[in-house]
Amino acid sequence: MDFRTDHQTDHSRERQLWCAVIGRAVQDAIRPSGPGGLTTEQIRQRNEARRWFIDNDPDFRKACEAAGFDPDFLRERVLRLTEDDPVEDDTAVPGLPAAGRAAAMPMEIADRI
Repeated sequence: MDFRTDHQTDHSRERQLWCAVIGRAVQDAIRPSGPGGLTTEQIRQRNEARRWFIDNDPDFRKACEAAGFDPDFLRERVLRLTEDDPVEDDTAVPGLPAAGRAAAMPMEIADRI
């Protein structure tokens, strides 16, 4: 039996949504280049996600708070994970290898943060 009120259920759904948004941003930001490199679109997504963490703007902070994350802690951890893999030129040639780390499985992301 579910004893939550509608407000609590809505809040939980909203939190789940923001957790998914942040989880996607983390995945994009730490996306490894891999042996085949990244497509131009993947590079753009990775750069955009990294900029979101780097800029630390009010939207980022609100999203973290809505998800129940400390924005400063999350930002520091993600930037630490990406510090050896700088933002690439969005116009890089697709398929060319770029510097990167070993692939991280999505389930491992939470453990790394």
